[in-house]
Amino acid sequence: MKKIMITIITILLVILLGGSGTMIVKNKVQDKKEEQQYEKMEKKYVNKNKKKNKIKGTSDFDIEKMKKKNKDVVGWIECSDVLSYPLVKGMDNDYYLNHNALRQSNISGSIFLDYRTDFTSSNCIIYGHNMKGRQMFGKLLNFIKASFAKNHDTFYIDDGTMKHQYKLASVNLV
Repeated sequence: MKKIMITIITILLVILLGGSGTMIVKNKVQDKKEEQQYEKMEKKYVNKNKKKNKIKGTSDFDIEKMKKKNKDVVGWIECSDVLSYPLVKGMDNDYYLNHNALRQSNISGSIFLDYRTDFTSSNCIIYGHNMKGRQMFGKLLNFIKASFAKNHDTFYIDDGTMKHQYKLASVNLV
């Protein structure tokens, strides 16, 4: 009887570990796929050729081209090597929690502007997931280090007509 119980427990543990391992691998593959998808979007919709676009403040983002894929796109948010993502705004603050900027179901969601604000407001709230793989807002944890924050104190929001520059004022971990 004791031998049967040990065998059953061993089989259950193997199944549990196998299932957990499968989920971990599946999540890593999904994260990598999503990261590649956003990199493709950046190459397709953002002009990184700085020589071509010398006028300070002018847009590098082809918003009209991206709006053909998703009318909710309102811009592109960028901070040197920290983040570079399309910025969307939905009818509520729920939809883009689990949909990407191409309106596809996606566990990582999107970086999105609060539906109650726009760029004319003096306070704009931008949401995004803090991903374990450091995608989306995951790299923002680096801003806790003063030296990192000092070297990355400028970020941009490109609304398709103009590239707006913002300076980092403070960092708080909530």
